[in-house]
Amino acid sequence: MAGTEKLGRNLPPETLELVAAGTTGALSCGAAVCPGNPTCLLARSPAMPRAKTPRKPDTAALMKKADALLDEMPPQLDQAIPLLREIVEADPAHLLALHSLNWALDPTRRGEPHRWEREVKAEHWRVRDRVLELTRGTKPGGELSTGQKARALALSQWADDLVRRKPTDAQLEQAEAALVEAEALRDLADHASARRGLEAWHALRRGPPAQGYRKLLARVEAAPDPRALDDEGNEDPFAFQGLEGVFSDEGFHAWLRKQKPASRPPARKAKALDEGLLQAAGLDASPFFGPGFEGDWRTGRVLALVALGADLEVRDKNKRGVLHLAAMVDDASLVKELLRLGAPVDATDAAKATPLHAAAEHGSTACIALLAKGGVPVDALDNAGRTALCNARRADVARALIDAGANPNAGKDWTPLHQHARVKERGPVIEVLLQAGADVARKNAAGQTPVKEALEHGNPHLARLMGARAPSGKRGALDVQPMLDALARKRKALLKAWYYEDQDVDAVEQVLDQLALEGATSWDALAAAMQGMHPWTAMALVELAREVLPGEAKAPALSKRPRFVRGDLVVKGDVHVDRPLLVTGNLTVEGVLSNAGPEGLLVVGGSLRASGVDTDGELIVGQDLEAQVVWGHGNDAALRVGGVLKAEALIADDHDVQARVKARHHFASGDFDATDASLQELFVPKAFARARLDRERLFNALRKSGGALQSPD
Repeated sequence: MAGTEKLGRNLPPETLELVAAGTTGALSCGAAVCPGNPTCLLARSPAMPRAKTPRKPDTAALMKKADALLDEMPPQLDQAIPLLREIVEADPAHLLALHSLNWALDPTRRGEPHRWEREVKAEHWRVRDRVLELTRGTKPGGELSTGQKARALALSQWADDLVRRKPTDAQLEQAEAALVEAEALRDLADHASARRGLEAWHALRRGPPAQGYRKLLARVEAAPDPRALDDEGNEDPFAFQGLEGVFSDEGFHAWLRKQKPASRPPARKAKALDEGLLQAAGLDASPFFGPGFEGDWRTGRVLALVALGADLEVRDKNKRGVLHLAAMVDDASLVKELLRLGAPVDATDAAKATPLHAAAEHGSTACIALLAKGGVPVDALDNAGRTALCNARRADVARALIDAGANPNAGKDWTPLHQHARVKERGPVIEVLLQAGADVARKNAAGQTPVKEALEHGNPHLARLMGARAPSGKRGALDVQPMLDALARKRKALLKAWYYEDQDVDAVEQVLDQLALEGATSWDALAAAMQGMHPWTAMALVELAREVLPGEAKAPALSKRPRFVRGDLVVKGDVHVDRPLLVTGNLTVEGVLSNAGPEGLLVVGGSLRASGVDTDGELIVGQDLEAQVVWGHGNDAALRVGGVLKAEALIADDHDVQARVKARHHFASGDFDATDASLQELFVPKAFARARLDRERLFNALRKSGGALQSPD
């Protein structure tokens, strides 16, 4: 395959952001360099079990499809990886699929090491080890084979992984032998990482330690910012990889601490040192901030750069200092070292955020206590008047800040409770704040309590968590209990309904709960609550209302929107839906119905009949839809019909139409061309503008004459 010619090459940095993870498998190394060697890290790996599948998929077709995805530039890894997994599950000995999967998972290891360690590593190394077992005995030379490609990459990865840790001398010999074998099989850019690490370890181990330390320091001086340029002039942010293990060496750290810092060098060299310091402190993880590859290698790089004269007060383009960056990658050892070195604790970035704000935002719990004890103010406000507690997205982060002395009620014009009340998933954080004494009655600059914030953002469960209760004895308040009872009975049925797409019915329950907490007095408030909600949530509420709510006492009218109509609705003339309209019964429009998205949401529990339907918003009909012309346009919404869509002409103009269609003229999505000359035989002349079928003209013709199609001969 053409794609395998690429496998093993370094991907450009932007491609490394396109990664995925997860599967099964693993076997022993099979490397020629360590059979039977008990010190080999791969010798004890369990074998990959053969998956049992009722029907074997067409692996050749799947491989061809995956190959095409990997051939794209950038490679479509997210789509290719599941296909490769399916092949390997069906055929654990499919070497090409294993090699391709090994290659496709590698960008995560290099670009997102924290996620790779947590989510991908187990699968990745099982796949790699399986490749090594299947390619045992592969010889170099001749026409480059899949076996040579696969083994070269897998051996290179194995050696690289070893040198990036704390290898023994025996393990270094194994890594050297594996890399020599890999280099003989195929010349790959991937070999550079392992080769860098081996050379650095040799410098440290072969000779007096101080001599090796000076060589490492000289390496940093020669390339303070080790990012290299590829053939196209793009930066390679992985040019340091392979050196993590040696720069984590405690002896090297101790030696560096004893070195007298060099005088500030000339401007050009000083700038290079400062840029290198920012990268070493954590900027090199961008945009995937979080814990890096294991070890204290950042500390080693930073100590070396400071010894060479780098400025601890340097800032990046966002005015973040080295403590900000260390906190963003959750490197507690580095934070401790920077504080010892005297990094400024009062540094704030362009948004006036402190390193504690950064630690909270990135979930760096290990750094919080160190920063607070080191002098970073725990209740400092950023430009928005927020403390670090406002950035805590998890309960453990909030608890760490509270334990460090954070005030749960601190803030300018609002408090952390106001912030977290806006986010559906922040219940655990709010619980920590409440336990610490957060004041639920405190108002923000707009006079709103956290409970009010929660309700305005559609989070009644958070409002209840903060003590909110439905008002008792409020005159005219809606009784939503019958609908809640119906929801409890129909929960499973709703989840299986043809229109429902969520995994639970929480959103439906929350809408009803919110109406109760707000003391709503009109069912139109339910329609208003649907603004921005999924159409299937609205349809579920309509279904519940159809079952348990009585119809309106008077014949329903459409005087305003949002509107929730209980029963049938008949409208004489056109209807323009630009805000939610929910009808539990049938909707009849004696004119043209236009549904404008994204604000437009129309849900009809029964059937919908109109002269014409012009929609680019969400429209869902429980039963049938009948119209002379239905024109759906735009790909941001869908038209869903539970029954039959009957029309003289249905035009799906780049629009998702889900229905059983009975139309004399049906133009499916992707098949419609408004300039097609044959359309002039179907539609009246007034529907065209310069030989192009014009939607606005078509519906105007329908309004004026009652017809938009030519009369059949």
